[in-house]
Amino acid sequence: MALFLGAHVYDLHRAGSISTISFATWVVFLVLYVSSIVASRLYTGMHGFLDVSVGVILGIIAWVLQRLVMPEVERWITHSGWSGVSSFPFRA
Repeated sequence: MALFLGAHVYDLHRAGSISTISFATWVVFLVLYVSSIVASRLYTGMHGFLDVSVGVILGIIAWVLQRLVMPEVERWITHSGWSGVSSFPFRA
């Protein structure tokens, strides 16, 4: 979730909607957020280093796939011309 939020904040910064100070503050917050989650999982013994490492890698892969594939999926949905089922037939 931190990567998704970070990407959104980055997009806002590139568009000029937020300042560099705000962007840097968000980045610091997100790094601390992720670090606290990882550290707490390790400290409490809920997960080991391998679990946390694989979780981070899977999160990064999911984020990269979303950033690469989702624009094409959205373009396909908006230009397909299909509006979905307008009504659901019920039988008594």
